[in-house]
Amino acid sequence: MRAIYSGAQSIIVATETGASTAADRLIQILGSVGKISHPISDATIAADTSFAADTLNDELTFSALEAFFGDPYWKRIWILQEFAIGYNTEFLIGNRTIAATKLRTLLEKLNAQSSVKDWWIEKMQNTQSSVKNRWDQVNTVFKIRMDWQREVSLKLLLLLEVTQGSLCSVRHDRIFGLLGLSVDALKYLPEPNYDIDLTTMTVAITRAYIQRNTLEIIFLAPHCPHTDLPTWSPNLFHFDSFPPESRIIRMISNSDSKSRWRATSEEESSITFQDQSLLTPAARIGSIRSAGTTFSDPTETGFPVHDTTWAREVSSSHLCREFYEAMLEILYTPNAKPSSLRTAHKRMCAVHGHSFVKSFLPSYGSPDPEMQHSELVTWISANRAFFTGASTLAESATQLRHPLLMYGWNAWSWTYWDNRFWGNEAILVWRKMSMMAKLDMRLMCLDGGPEYQIGWAAKGARLHDEVFLIPGCSSPAILRKRPDAKYEVVGDAIVTGAMQGELWEKLRLEHVQDIEIV
Repeated sequence: MRAIYSGAQSIIVATETGASTAADRLIQILGSVGKISHPISDATIAADTSFAADTLNDELTFSALEAFFGDPYWKRIWILQEFAIGYNTEFLIGNRTIAATKLRTLLEKLNAQSSVKDWWIEKMQNTQSSVKNRWDQVNTVFKIRMDWQREVSLKLLLLLEVTQGSLCSVRHDRIFGLLGLSVDALKYLPEPNYDIDLTTMTVAITRAYIQRNTLEIIFLAPHCPHTDLPTWSPNLFHFDSFPPESRIIRMISNSDSKSRWRATSEEESSITFQDQSLLTPAARIGSIRSAGTTFSDPTETGFPVHDTTWAREVSSSHLCREFYEAMLEILYTPNAKPSSLRTAHKRMCAVHGHSFVKSFLPSYGSPDPEMQHSELVTWISANRAFFTGASTLAESATQLRHPLLMYGWNAWSWTYWDNRFWGNEAILVWRKMSMMAKLDMRLMCLDGGPEYQIGWAAKGARLHDEVFLIPGCSSPAILRKRPDAKYEVVGDAIVTGAMQGELWEKLRLEHVQDIEIV
Protein backbone atom coordinates (compact mmCIF):
# COMPACT_ATOMS: atom_id res chain seq x y z
CA MET A 1 0.00 0.00 0.00
CA ARG A 2 2.83 2.38 0.81
CA ALA A 3 4.30 1.96 -2.68
CA ILE A 4 0.92 2.69 -4.28
CA TYR A 5 0.34 5.90 -2.30
CA SER A 6 3.91 7.19 -2.61
CA GLY A 7 3.87 6.65 -6.38
CA ALA A 8 0.52 8.34 -7.01
CA GLN A 9 0.70 11.75 -8.68
CA SER A 10 -2.42 12.88 -6.86
CA ILE A 11 -4.93 11.49 -4.38
CA ILE A 12 -8.49 12.83 -4.55
CA VAL A 13 -10.53 12.54 -1.36
CA ALA A 14 -14.29 12.54 -1.93
CA THR A 15 -15.99 13.77 1.23
CA GLU A 16 -19.69 13.77 2.04
CA THR A 17 -19.82 17.56 2.11
CA GLY A 18 -21.36 17.66 -1.37
CA ALA A 19 -22.99 20.68 -2.98
CA SER A 20 -24.48 22.79 -0.21
CA THR A 21 -24.35 26.19 1.42
CA ALA A 22 -21.82 24.79 3.91
CA ALA A 23 -19.66 23.51 1.05
CA ASP A 24 -19.77 26.90 -0.67
CA ARG A 25 -18.76 28.61 2.56
CA LEU A 26 -15.94 26.13 3.14
CA ILE A 27 -14.62 26.70 -0.38
CA GLN A 28 -14.79 30.45 0.25
CA ILE A 29 -12.86 30.12 3.54
CA LEU A 30 -10.15 27.92 2.08
CA GLY A 31 -9.87 30.12 -0.98
CA SER A 32 -9.11 33.14 1.20
CA VAL A 33 -6.37 31.39 3.16
CA GLY A 34 -2.91 32.69 2.33
CA LYS A 35 0.40 31.05 2.95
CA ILE A 36 2.15 31.05 6.31
CA SER A 37 4.83 33.75 6.29
CA HIS A 38 8.29 33.17 7.77
CA PRO A 39 9.62 34.91 9.71
CA ILE A 40 6.31 35.91 11.25
CA SER A 41 6.03 39.69 11.60
CA ASP A 42 3.78 41.77 13.85
CA ALA A 43 1.69 42.59 10.79
CA THR A 44 1.27 38.88 10.02
CA ILE A 45 0.22 38.15 13.60
CA ALA A 46 -2.31 40.98 13.52
CA ALA A 47 -3.71 39.80 10.19
CA ASP A 48 -3.97 36.19 11.37
CA THR A 49 -5.63 37.29 14.61
CA SER A 50 -8.21 39.26 12.66
CA PHE A 51 -8.72 36.33 10.27
CA ALA A 52 -9.19 33.90 13.17
CA ALA A 53 -11.67 36.19 14.89
CA ASP A 54 -13.70 36.70 11.72
CA THR A 55 -13.66 32.96 10.97
CA LEU A 56 -14.64 31.80 14.43
CA ASN A 57 -17.35 34.38 15.06
CA ASP A 58 -19.32 33.58 11.92
CA GLU A 59 -22.06 30.97 12.56
CA LEU A 60 -22.16 29.83 8.94
CA THR A 61 -18.40 29.29 9.07
CA PHE A 62 -18.73 27.35 12.31
CA SER A 63 -21.41 25.12 10.77
CA ALA A 64 -19.29 24.55 7.66
CA LEU A 65 -16.22 23.59 9.69
CA GLU A 66 -18.32 21.39 11.99
CA ALA A 67 -19.77 19.51 9.02
CA PHE A 68 -16.39 19.10 7.34
CA PHE A 69 -14.60 17.96 10.50
CA GLY A 70 -17.47 15.56 11.15
CA ASP A 71 -17.02 13.80 7.82
CA PRO A 72 -16.48 10.04 8.41
CA TYR A 73 -13.31 10.22 6.31
CA TRP A 74 -11.25 11.68 9.15
CA LYS A 75 -11.98 8.85 11.57
CA ARG A 76 -11.16 5.90 9.32
CA ILE A 77 -7.87 4.37 10.35
CA TRP A 78 -7.07 3.22 6.81
CA ILE A 79 -7.00 6.79 5.45
CA LEU A 80 -3.94 7.62 7.55
CA GLN A 81 -1.58 5.88 5.13
CA GLU A 82 -2.98 7.49 1.98
CA PHE A 83 -3.17 10.93 3.58
CA ALA A 84 0.31 10.83 5.09
CA ILE A 85 2.18 9.13 2.25
CA GLY A 86 0.45 10.70 -0.75
CA TYR A 87 2.55 13.58 -2.10
CA ASN A 88 -0.37 15.62 -3.44
CA THR A 89 -3.71 15.18 -1.68
CA GLU A 90 -6.84 17.12 -2.67
CA PHE A 91 -10.37 17.27 -1.28
CA LEU A 92 -13.40 17.17 -3.55
CA ILE A 93 -15.75 19.71 -1.98
CA GLY A 94 -18.88 20.43 -3.98
CA ASN A 95 -17.63 20.70 -7.54
CA ARG A 96 -14.16 21.96 -6.59
CA THR A 97 -10.92 20.31 -5.54
CA ILE A 98 -9.01 21.99 -2.71
CA ALA A 99 -5.39 21.13 -1.90
CA ALA A 100 -4.80 19.66 1.55
CA THR A 101 -2.12 22.30 2.08
CA LYS A 102 -4.89 24.93 2.15
CA LEU A 103 -6.66 23.19 5.00
CA ARG A 104 -3.37 22.72 6.84
CA THR A 105 -2.67 26.45 6.58
CA LEU A 106 -6.17 27.21 7.90
CA LEU A 107 -5.60 24.95 10.89
CA GLU A 108 -2.20 26.50 11.59
CA LYS A 109 -3.64 30.00 11.54
CA LEU A 110 -6.50 29.07 13.86
CA ASN A 111 -4.39 26.94 16.21
CA ALA A 112 -1.85 29.75 16.57
CA GLN A 113 -4.43 32.08 18.10
CA SER A 114 -5.14 32.06 21.83
CA SER A 115 -8.69 33.09 20.97
CA VAL A 116 -9.28 29.59 19.55
CA LYS A 117 -9.10 28.04 23.04
CA ASP A 118 -11.61 30.57 24.41
CA TRP A 119 -13.83 29.94 21.40
CA TRP A 120 -13.83 26.18 22.02
CA ILE A 121 -14.70 26.67 25.69
CA GLU A 122 -17.62 28.89 24.77
CA LYS A 123 -18.83 26.51 22.07
CA MET A 124 -18.62 23.50 24.37
CA GLN A 125 -20.74 25.35 26.93
CA ASN A 126 -23.38 26.17 24.34
CA THR A 127 -23.56 22.91 22.38
CA GLN A 128 -23.57 19.19 23.05
CA SER A 129 -21.74 18.38 19.81
CA SER A 130 -18.33 16.72 19.71
CA VAL A 131 -16.79 19.50 17.61
CA LYS A 132 -13.68 19.67 19.80
CA ASN A 133 -13.03 15.93 19.33
CA ARG A 134 -13.46 16.30 15.57
CA TRP A 135 -11.05 19.23 15.49
CA ASP A 136 -8.49 17.22 17.45
CA GLN A 137 -8.90 14.26 15.08
CA VAL A 138 -8.27 16.40 12.00
CA ASN A 139 -5.21 17.93 13.67
CA THR A 140 -3.94 14.42 14.46
CA VAL A 141 -4.29 13.31 10.84
CA PHE A 142 -2.39 16.38 9.64
CA LYS A 143 0.28 15.94 12.31
CA ILE A 144 0.94 12.38 11.09
CA ARG A 145 1.18 13.64 7.50
CA MET A 146 3.60 16.42 8.45
CA ASP A 147 5.80 14.03 10.44
CA TRP A 148 5.88 11.59 7.53
CA GLN A 149 6.74 14.30 5.00
CA ARG A 150 9.53 15.53 7.30
CA GLU A 151 10.87 11.97 7.65
CA VAL A 152 10.16 11.83 11.38
CA SER A 153 10.35 8.22 12.58
CA LEU A 154 6.84 7.12 13.53
CA LYS A 155 7.02 4.28 16.05
CA LEU A 156 4.20 1.81 16.56
CA LEU A 157 3.37 2.67 20.18
CA LEU A 158 3.25 6.40 19.47
CA LEU A 159 1.00 5.80 16.47
CA LEU A 160 -1.32 3.62 18.55
CA GLU A 161 -1.55 6.40 21.10
CA VAL A 162 -2.30 9.29 18.73
CA THR A 163 -4.79 7.27 16.63
CA GLN A 164 -7.10 6.42 19.54
CA GLY A 165 -9.81 8.50 17.86
CA SER A 166 -9.65 6.56 14.60
CA LEU A 167 -12.19 3.85 13.81
CA CYS A 168 -11.92 0.45 12.16
CA SER A 169 -14.61 -2.09 11.36
CA VAL A 170 -12.23 -5.00 12.01
CA ARG A 171 -10.30 -4.90 15.30
CA HIS A 172 -7.15 -6.33 13.66
CA ASP A 173 -6.89 -3.13 11.62
CA ARG A 174 -6.12 -1.14 14.76
CA ILE A 175 -2.52 -2.21 14.07
CA PHE A 176 -2.66 -3.53 10.50
CA GLY A 177 -3.83 -0.13 9.27
CA LEU A 178 -0.68 1.51 10.65
CA LEU A 179 1.95 -0.91 9.33
CA GLY A 180 2.76 1.25 6.31
CA LEU A 181 3.52 4.24 8.56
CA SER A 182 5.45 2.63 11.39
CA VAL A 183 9.23 2.33 11.18
CA ASP A 184 9.40 -0.52 13.67
CA ALA A 185 6.09 -2.45 13.48
CA LEU A 186 7.36 -5.10 11.07
CA LYS A 187 10.02 -6.11 13.61
CA TYR A 188 7.26 -7.31 15.91
CA LEU A 189 4.59 -8.30 13.38
CA PRO A 190 6.24 -9.63 10.19
CA GLU A 191 2.98 -10.38 8.37
CA PRO A 192 -0.66 -9.38 9.01
CA ASN A 193 -2.89 -12.39 9.55
CA TYR A 194 -6.62 -11.99 10.14
CA ASP A 195 -6.98 -15.67 11.03
CA ILE A 196 -4.97 -15.38 14.26
CA ASP A 197 -6.99 -14.35 17.32
CA LEU A 198 -6.12 -11.04 18.96
CA THR A 199 -4.92 -12.52 22.26
CA THR A 200 -2.38 -14.80 20.58
CA MET A 201 -1.22 -11.99 18.30
CA THR A 202 -0.92 -9.47 21.14
CA VAL A 203 1.22 -11.81 23.25
CA ALA A 204 3.41 -12.56 20.22
CA ILE A 205 3.93 -8.85 19.51
CA THR A 206 4.74 -8.11 23.15
CA ARG A 207 7.23 -10.97 23.32
CA ALA A 208 8.94 -9.75 20.17
CA TYR A 209 9.00 -6.20 21.53
CA ILE A 210 10.66 -7.36 24.76
CA GLN A 211 13.22 -9.48 22.90
CA ARG A 212 14.08 -6.91 20.21
CA ASN A 213 13.54 -3.61 21.94
CA THR A 214 12.79 -3.01 25.61
CA LEU A 215 11.25 -4.69 28.63
CA GLU A 216 9.49 -1.47 29.67
CA ILE A 217 6.50 -2.34 27.47
CA ILE A 218 5.22 -4.41 30.41
CA PHE A 219 4.39 -1.13 32.19
CA LEU A 220 1.66 -0.45 29.61
CA ALA A 221 -0.18 -3.64 30.55
CA PRO A 222 -2.05 -2.47 33.70
CA HIS A 223 -4.06 0.19 31.84
CA CYS A 224 -6.79 -2.23 30.70
CA PRO A 225 -9.29 -4.21 32.80
CA HIS A 226 -9.21 -7.98 33.17
CA THR A 227 -8.63 -9.84 29.91
CA ASP A 228 -7.22 -13.20 28.89
CA LEU A 229 -3.85 -11.53 28.43
CA PRO A 230 -1.04 -12.01 30.95
CA THR A 231 -0.47 -8.99 33.19
CA TRP A 232 2.84 -8.26 31.42
CA SER A 233 1.21 -7.80 27.99
CA PRO A 234 -0.55 -4.54 27.06
CA ASN A 235 -3.85 -4.79 25.18
CA LEU A 236 -2.36 -3.34 22.00
CA PHE A 237 -5.49 -3.72 19.86
CA HIS A 238 -7.63 -1.79 22.36
CA PHE A 239 -5.68 1.41 23.05
CA ASP A 240 -8.73 3.32 21.81
CA SER A 241 -11.00 1.76 24.44
CA PHE A 242 -8.51 1.73 27.33
CA PRO A 243 -5.90 4.46 26.72
CA PRO A 244 -2.52 3.81 28.33
CA GLU A 245 -0.50 6.48 30.10
CA SER A 246 1.24 8.84 27.71
CA ARG A 247 4.06 9.12 30.24
CA ILE A 248 4.89 5.42 29.82
CA ILE A 249 4.71 5.54 26.03
CA ARG A 250 7.09 8.50 25.98
CA MET A 251 9.47 6.68 28.31
CA ILE A 252 9.47 3.55 26.13
CA SER A 253 9.80 5.47 22.86
CA ASN A 254 12.71 7.42 24.35
CA SER A 255 14.59 4.20 25.12
CA ASP A 256 17.63 5.20 23.04
CA SER A 257 17.99 8.62 24.69
CA LYS A 258 21.05 9.55 26.73
CA SER A 259 18.75 10.96 29.42
CA ARG A 260 16.85 7.71 30.01
CA TRP A 261 16.94 5.97 33.36
CA ARG A 262 19.26 3.02 33.89
CA ALA A 263 18.11 1.42 37.13
CA THR A 264 20.10 -1.75 36.39
CA SER A 265 22.97 0.05 34.64
CA GLU A 266 23.63 -1.61 31.29
CA GLU A 267 22.71 -5.09 32.52
CA GLU A 268 21.32 -7.33 29.78
CA SER A 269 17.86 -8.81 30.15
CA SER A 270 17.65 -12.48 31.19
CA ILE A 271 13.98 -12.96 30.32
CA THR A 272 12.61 -16.34 29.32
CA PHE A 273 9.03 -17.22 28.40
CA GLN A 274 7.12 -20.29 29.53
CA ASP A 275 3.59 -20.51 28.16
CA GLN A 276 1.93 -17.30 29.44
CA SER A 277 4.58 -16.68 32.10
CA LEU A 278 7.57 -14.36 32.02
CA LEU A 279 10.54 -15.66 34.03
CA THR A 280 13.33 -13.35 35.15
CA PRO A 281 15.86 -12.75 37.90
CA ALA A 282 15.10 -9.65 40.00
CA ALA A 283 16.32 -7.82 43.10
CA ARG A 284 13.68 -6.76 45.61
CA ILE A 285 14.01 -3.18 46.87
CA GLY A 286 11.14 -3.24 49.34
CA SER A 287 7.37 -3.08 49.67
CA ILE A 288 5.11 -0.04 49.67
CA ARG A 289 4.13 0.95 53.21
CA SER A 290 2.67 4.36 52.44
CA ALA A 291 0.97 5.75 49.32
CA GLY A 292 -0.22 9.26 48.52
CA THR A 293 -2.84 10.89 46.32
CA THR A 294 -2.22 11.41 42.60
CA PHE A 295 -2.71 14.66 40.72
CA SER A 296 -5.83 13.33 38.95
CA ASP A 297 -7.44 11.56 41.91
CA PRO A 298 -10.91 12.79 42.86
CA THR A 299 -11.25 14.35 46.30
CA GLU A 300 -12.42 11.20 48.08
CA THR A 301 -10.26 8.24 47.06
CA GLY A 302 -9.16 6.57 50.28
CA PHE A 303 -5.65 7.98 49.79
CA PRO A 304 -3.23 8.78 51.35
CA VAL A 305 -3.02 5.42 53.11
CA HIS A 306 -0.29 3.72 55.16
CA ASP A 307 0.53 0.52 57.01
CA THR A 308 -0.10 1.29 60.68
CA THR A 309 2.19 -1.56 61.78
CA TRP A 310 5.26 -0.02 60.15
CA ALA A 311 7.46 2.95 61.01
CA ARG A 312 11.06 4.09 60.68
CA GLU A 313 13.36 6.55 62.35
CA VAL A 314 14.17 9.51 60.14
CA SER A 315 15.66 12.90 60.98
CA SER A 316 14.20 16.13 59.65
CA SER A 317 17.32 16.87 57.62
CA HIS A 318 17.27 13.39 56.05
CA LEU A 319 13.58 13.73 55.21
CA CYS A 320 14.28 17.05 53.50
CA ARG A 321 17.06 15.46 51.45
CA GLU A 322 14.68 12.68 50.44
CA PHE A 323 12.12 15.19 49.25
CA TYR A 324 14.72 17.24 47.45
CA GLU A 325 15.72 14.12 45.53
CA ALA A 326 12.11 13.08 44.92
CA MET A 327 11.10 16.51 43.58
CA LEU A 328 14.33 17.28 41.74
CA GLU A 329 13.59 16.63 38.09
CA ILE A 330 11.02 15.05 35.78
CA LEU A 331 13.89 12.72 34.78
CA TYR A 332 16.04 11.76 37.75
CA THR A 333 19.51 11.98 36.26
CA PRO A 334 22.89 12.75 37.86
CA ASN A 335 23.81 16.41 37.82
CA ALA A 336 27.40 16.65 39.01
CA LYS A 337 28.44 20.08 40.21
CA PRO A 338 31.95 21.60 39.93
CA SER A 339 33.78 21.55 43.26
CA SER A 340 33.72 25.34 43.41
CA LEU A 341 29.92 25.27 43.42
CA ARG A 342 29.54 22.30 45.75
CA THR A 343 28.91 24.35 48.90
CA ALA A 344 26.41 26.63 47.20
CA HIS A 345 24.69 23.63 45.65
CA LYS A 346 24.35 21.86 49.00
CA ARG A 347 22.92 25.03 50.51
CA MET A 348 20.34 25.28 47.72
CA CYS A 349 19.46 21.59 48.14
CA ALA A 350 18.80 22.23 51.82
CA VAL A 351 16.70 25.30 51.05
CA HIS A 352 14.60 23.54 48.43
CA GLY A 353 14.23 20.37 50.50
CA HIS A 354 12.91 22.36 53.44
CA SER A 355 10.63 24.32 51.13
CA PHE A 356 9.09 21.14 49.74
CA VAL A 357 8.37 19.71 53.19
CA LYS A 358 7.27 23.04 54.64
CA SER A 359 4.73 23.43 51.85
CA PHE A 360 2.60 20.75 53.53
CA LEU A 361 1.94 22.89 56.61
CA PRO A 362 -1.76 22.55 57.56
CA SER A 363 -1.85 26.21 58.61
CA TYR A 364 -1.75 27.23 54.96
CA GLY A 365 -5.40 26.25 54.74
CA SER A 366 -7.39 24.95 51.81
CA PRO A 367 -6.72 25.85 48.18
CA ASP A 368 -8.64 28.65 46.56
CA PRO A 369 -9.71 27.87 42.95
CA GLU A 370 -8.81 31.45 42.02
CA MET A 371 -5.23 31.22 43.30
CA GLN A 372 -2.20 30.59 41.14
CA HIS A 373 -1.21 26.91 40.90
CA SER A 374 -4.54 25.93 42.48
CA GLU A 375 -4.36 22.35 41.11
CA LEU A 376 -0.90 21.85 42.58
CA VAL A 377 -2.00 23.31 45.91
CA THR A 378 -4.97 20.93 45.91
CA TRP A 379 -2.53 18.04 45.42
CA ILE A 380 -0.34 19.33 48.26
CA SER A 381 -3.32 19.67 50.60
CA ALA A 382 -4.52 16.15 49.76
CA ASN A 383 -1.09 14.69 50.58
CA ARG A 384 -0.69 16.27 54.01
CA ALA A 385 -1.67 12.92 55.52
CA PHE A 386 1.02 11.07 53.53
CA PHE A 387 3.04 9.03 56.04
CA THR A 388 6.81 9.44 55.72
CA GLY A 389 7.53 6.50 58.00
CA ALA A 390 7.93 8.67 61.09
CA SER A 391 4.98 11.05 60.86
CA THR A 392 2.63 12.58 58.32
CA LEU A 393 3.87 15.31 56.03
CA ALA A 394 1.69 17.82 57.86
CA GLU A 395 3.26 16.83 61.18
CA SER A 396 6.76 16.86 59.72
CA ALA A 397 6.21 20.32 58.25
CA THR A 398 4.96 21.60 61.62
CA GLN A 399 7.98 20.21 63.48
CA LEU A 400 10.53 21.33 60.90
CA ARG A 401 12.99 23.98 62.05
CA HIS A 402 15.62 25.57 59.86
CA PRO A 403 17.47 28.90 59.64
CA LEU A 404 15.95 29.44 56.21
CA LEU A 405 12.45 28.61 57.35
CA MET A 406 11.09 31.80 55.79
CA TYR A 407 11.90 30.44 52.35
CA GLY A 408 9.38 27.66 52.63
CA TRP A 409 6.66 30.10 53.63
CA ASN A 410 7.47 32.40 50.73
CA ALA A 411 7.44 29.49 48.29
CA TRP A 412 3.87 28.82 49.34
CA SER A 413 2.85 32.47 49.52
CA TRP A 414 3.85 32.96 45.91
CA THR A 415 0.76 30.96 44.97
CA TYR A 416 -1.34 33.71 46.56
CA TRP A 417 0.64 36.77 45.58
CA ASP A 418 3.35 37.68 43.12
CA ASN A 419 6.13 37.80 45.71
CA ARG A 420 8.70 40.23 44.32
CA PHE A 421 11.51 39.33 46.72
CA TRP A 422 11.38 35.53 46.59
CA GLY A 423 9.46 35.21 43.32
CA ASN A 424 12.13 33.72 41.02
CA GLU A 425 13.36 31.07 43.46
CA ALA A 426 9.81 30.28 44.55
CA ILE A 427 8.86 29.71 40.92
CA LEU A 428 11.75 27.25 40.64
CA VAL A 429 10.54 25.28 43.66
CA TRP A 430 6.96 25.15 42.42
CA ARG A 431 7.99 24.20 38.90
CA LYS A 432 9.93 21.17 40.14
CA MET A 433 7.12 20.07 42.41
CA SER A 434 4.56 20.62 39.65
CA MET A 435 6.54 18.56 37.11
CA MET A 436 6.62 15.58 39.42
CA ALA A 437 3.02 15.89 40.62
CA LYS A 438 1.78 16.05 37.02
CA LEU A 439 3.39 12.70 36.27
CA ASP A 440 0.22 11.50 38.04
CA MET A 441 2.09 9.03 40.21
CA ARG A 442 1.68 8.39 43.93
CA LEU A 443 4.18 9.47 46.53
CA MET A 444 5.30 6.26 48.21
CA CYS A 445 7.42 5.19 51.14
CA LEU A 446 9.26 1.86 50.98
CA ASP A 447 10.54 -0.38 53.71
CA GLY A 448 13.82 -2.17 53.10
CA GLY A 449 17.35 -0.87 53.17
CA PRO A 450 17.90 1.90 50.59
CA GLU A 451 19.32 5.17 51.87
CA TYR A 452 16.33 7.01 50.44
CA GLN A 453 12.89 5.51 50.86
CA ILE A 454 10.62 8.24 49.45
CA GLY A 455 9.74 7.74 45.80
CA TRP A 456 6.92 7.59 43.27
CA ALA A 457 4.63 4.72 42.33
CA ALA A 458 2.34 4.14 39.35
CA LYS A 459 -1.25 5.16 40.02
CA GLY A 460 -2.45 1.55 40.37
CA ALA A 461 -0.04 0.78 43.22
CA ARG A 462 -1.42 -0.28 46.61
CA LEU A 463 -0.04 -1.04 50.05
CA HIS A 464 2.31 -4.04 50.23
CA ASP A 465 2.97 -4.11 46.49
CA GLU A 466 6.65 -4.94 46.03
CA VAL A 467 9.28 -3.01 44.06
CA PHE A 468 11.93 -4.88 42.08
CA LEU A 469 14.94 -4.11 39.92
CA ILE A 470 14.80 -6.36 36.84
CA PRO A 471 17.92 -6.73 34.65
CA GLY A 472 17.45 -4.91 31.36
CA CYS A 473 14.58 -2.77 32.68
CA SER A 474 15.40 0.93 32.93
CA SER A 475 12.89 1.60 35.73
CA PRO A 476 12.02 -0.26 38.93
CA ALA A 477 8.93 -2.46 38.53
CA ILE A 478 6.01 -2.63 40.97
CA LEU A 479 4.70 -6.19 41.22
CA ARG A 480 1.83 -7.69 43.23
CA LYS A 481 2.40 -11.09 44.82
CA ARG A 482 -0.34 -13.70 44.42
CA PRO A 483 -1.16 -16.51 46.88
CA ASP A 484 0.71 -18.96 44.62
CA ALA A 485 3.90 -16.81 44.96
CA LYS A 486 3.69 -15.65 41.34
CA TYR A 487 3.60 -11.95 40.50
CA GLU A 488 1.39 -9.59 38.51
CA VAL A 489 2.56 -6.32 36.92
CA VAL A 490 1.25 -3.15 38.59
CA GLY A 491 3.41 -0.48 36.98
CA ASP A 492 6.67 1.43 37.24
CA ALA A 493 8.29 3.27 40.11
CA ILE A 494 10.78 6.08 40.65
CA VAL A 495 13.08 5.28 43.56
CA THR A 496 15.54 7.99 44.51
CA GLY A 497 19.08 6.73 44.62
CA ALA A 498 18.28 3.84 42.29
CA MET A 499 17.56 5.31 38.88
CA GLN A 500 21.12 5.28 37.54
CA GLY A 501 22.17 1.85 38.79
CA GLU A 502 23.55 2.94 42.17
CA LEU A 503 21.32 0.60 44.17
CA TRP A 504 21.60 -2.23 41.63
CA GLU A 505 25.35 -2.40 42.18
CA LYS A 506 24.74 -2.99 45.89
CA LEU A 507 21.94 -5.55 45.50
CA ARG A 508 22.83 -7.53 42.41
CA LEU A 509 24.96 -10.24 44.06
CA GLU A 510 23.12 -11.06 47.29
CA HIS A 511 19.51 -10.09 46.68
CA VAL A 512 18.72 -11.40 43.19
CA GLN A 513 16.00 -14.07 43.06
CA ASP A 514 14.12 -15.79 40.26
CA ILE A 515 10.50 -14.69 39.93
CA GLU A 516 7.58 -15.63 37.68
CA ILE A 517 5.28 -12.93 36.28
CA VAL A 518 1.93 -14.13 34.94
